[in-house]
Amino acid sequence: MPRFLDHHTLTGALPKEAVDMIKSAVKASKPDQFGVKPIDVLIAQGESYCITEAPNADAVIKSHKAIGFELGKSNVKQVTSLASS
Repeated sequence: MPRFLDHHTLTGALPKEAVDMIKSAVKASKPDQFGVKPIDVLIAQGESYCITEAPNADAVIKSHKAIGFELGKSNVKQVTSLASS
């Protein structure tokens, strides 16, 4: 399954409920209704970087939109891990 890295700006701190939901999704390691499986979410200085496995970039965009985060195609990049290749 292809892996993707996406980036978006956060508007303020994430609510505790959102953080708990994201942690649960990563720990569950199951794909959502768009086939997107979260691998990790990294946050730094108001920016969020998500690593996911997904069928394609459009699925990543739809998955984020479903939880209230708008992404443009330019914010989603397919990546390859050097450690696992």
